[in-house]
Amino acid sequence: MWGKFLEWFIVGFLAKIFPSRYRVIPRIHDGEPLLRQFKLTEWAYLQSFLNPEGHDLYHRHRWTQMRSFVLSGEFTEERYPGDIFILHRAPSTYTMDFGTIHRLDSVTPRTWTLFLMRHNSIGWGYYLRPRSYEYQSWDKTVPAKVLHWGGRFERPKPGEAQ
Repeated sequence: MWGKFLEWFIVGFLAKIFPSRYRVIPRIHDGEPLLRQFKLTEWAYLQSFLNPEGHDLYHRHRWTQMRSFVLSGEFTEERYPGDIFILHRAPSTYTMDFGTIHRLDSVTPRTWTLFLMRHNSIGWGYYLRPRSYEYQSWDKTVPAKVLHWGGRFERPKPGEAQ
């Protein structure tokens, strides 16, 4: 029920009133929607996971620290180099930093989180399975159309929050 309300409130209401604060990020390997984000502030987002990431693609975030509050639903992440699975179920919270390399393994419908981050550190990008540190910077891996804010496709400017 809570997930249904969040879905309506964020996608059906906030995103329509503030379209420049809403984006959909597709999966790298097939272009299907991966997650939706609504920007509350420069350092806070409401986000909904829609589909798991590709089996062989892990990613790293660029923030020195982040905290996420699982508001509805549940998802499982797999930590790099693999075979470490962590279930996040509402209501719960968890933290990560720029050293955490992971991927979204599974997700239930209407999973929403409040995502808070602190300070940019290093660039973010992708790592490929199997167990190698073949790092690919995001701007070499992610098509420009991935960053979709309010009907516009654009890459962020240096120093702009993701």
